[in-house]
Amino acid sequence: AMGWDRQGLRLRVSVNVSPRQMLNEHFIDTVRQALSESGLAADRLSLEVGESALLREAKGLHATLESLRTIGVGVCLDDFGAGLATLASLRGLPISEIKIDRSFVRPLPGTPEDRMAVQTVIGLAHQLGLRAIAVGVEHAAQWAWLKEQGCDAAQGWLIGKPVEAEGLVETIAALRRGRGHFAEPAARV
Repeated sequence: AMGWDRQGLRLRVSVNVSPRQMLNEHFIDTVRQALSESGLAADRLSLEVGESALLREAKGLHATLESLRTIGVGVCLDDFGAGLATLASLRGLPISEIKIDRSFVRPLPGTPEDRMAVQTVIGLAHQLGLRAIAVGVEHAAQWAWLKEQGCDAAQGWLIGKPVEAEGLVETIAALRRGRGHFAEPAARV
């Protein structure tokens, strides 16, 4: 991320972590040390953990999640909708984002039931003060519909294919030149 900064591209970086990693007694110290050594601001780091794993370990992870929030690191609940999350379980979690599972995004704009499920998740996220991110966006019609619903961001083949770190600056520049409307954040951002 700091290398990209030097190339004029300021990004927020997401890193997948497991609850097992987060339960390690040295996890917060490791995160602080990585931020200190790299010079990356804490608010530019988001740690992603899967819904089912996070909810299974929620009580054990609560202190870690609070510590991450205190130092300014975001936590994203990944694969939302694929597990058994309830409003009660989400309400107390110190998270900053929900990633809507691709199984909900794939059929969009789809049937009224498909749309209602995603609208509900986006509304829930916003009511809880969280960002809603759609995963698996592959078609312009999906992204257009998601933006209309207030979805904050998207990831998927439509937005861009996976690239090596060295080619990211060039890839984003090309995306902005060729399909700039996909590079812009949704209305709520």
